[in-house]
Amino acid sequence: SGVNGLGVADEVNTGVSTGLGEDASYIVLGARGSPSDGTTLGAKLQIDPNAARVARAGLGGDMAFGSGLTLGGDFIYLPPDAALGVTAPQEELTLRATAPLPADYWTASGSLSWDMAAGEWLEATGELLYDDGYFLAGAYAKATGPTHQSPDDVSFGLKFKLKAPDGQDAF
Repeated sequence: SGVNGLGVADEVNTGVSTGLGEDASYIVLGARGSPSDGTTLGAKLQIDPNAARVARAGLGGDMAFGSGLTLGGDFIYLPPDAALGVTAPQEELTLRATAPLPADYWTASGSLSWDMAAGEWLEATGELLYDDGYFLAGAYAKATGPTHQSPDDVSFGLKFKLKAPDGQDAF
């Protein structure tokens, strides 16, 4: 009843091209499975029922090795969408890795995302993390390429988290 707030354009484009501003929202399909120990595969598809088109598609997978090393990757497809400022199809490939460091409870991870349509790098991230199951602390960095939504940007940050005895987040 009344005006759907997600269907009204505003300065932050909340709800624009999500399908939530329409009477019939987007149809979202997803599947995730583990065909073998340490391997996870998944796929997602977002369909716009009003235009009968794919609004977003993605495939991904991760493989964990006994040494604590994890390798993974994702492929994301976004069709052109004038409401979001996407003028050409976007195809993004992300590769990521996490590895334990020689000190107890420490890991290093990183990722690199490539804009396949433009043939340029999109984003690179790196993180050092301490996690003993009760306390988590780390530092991270992110750099974006010329085709990113925030082009040629570099950011740094810190994270801290307390965990309950069962390993779940306490706060």
